[in-house]
Amino acid sequence: PNKTVFENVAFALEIVGVGKKEIQHTVPKVLDIVNLKGKENNMPMQLSGGERQRVAIARAIVRQPRILIADEPTGNLDPKHSWEIIRLLEKINKYGTTVLLTTHNAEIVNKLKRRVITLDHGKVASDKASGTYDLDGGANAPQPAATAPKAARPMPRPVAAPKVSAKGTKK
Repeated sequence: PNKTVFENVAFALEIVGVGKKEIQHTVPKVLDIVNLKGKENNMPMQLSGGERQRVAIARAIVRQPRILIADEPTGNLDPKHSWEIIRLLEKINKYGTTVLLTTHNAEIVNKLKRRVITLDHGKVASDKASGTYDLDGGANAPQPAATAPKAARPMPRPVAAPKVSAKGTKK
């Protein structure tokens, strides 16, 4: 809570040894991607919940990961801000990052019409290419816990951040 938006995102690069010049070049581009241009000097308490979530996403993507795990990213947001985050995750996916989204929000799952993997007690209960949130199974039915949109095309490199090693990951 004592870092500005810029400093929060820059921190993810500083801890891996990226130089100041590259940070100064990269962070503004990432903030533009997440629609936070002009908020660089704001402190977290000056931001809405949706804006704080976008700062967290910017910090997560600044090193251009191949996979982004978004665990209930809309859980504490109102519907308007929830859909802003979902649209941002779709945008990141279109750049080529696979997004694994875990949610209990039936509306989001149903409107995305993406791959849905349903977990039941930690085991895969179903895996559907274009699934929906199944409420017909009653209270004990397994609930969708993850949607995994697959990358549509290679990610253009809009920022000059170091690549992340993805040993052992599948495309």
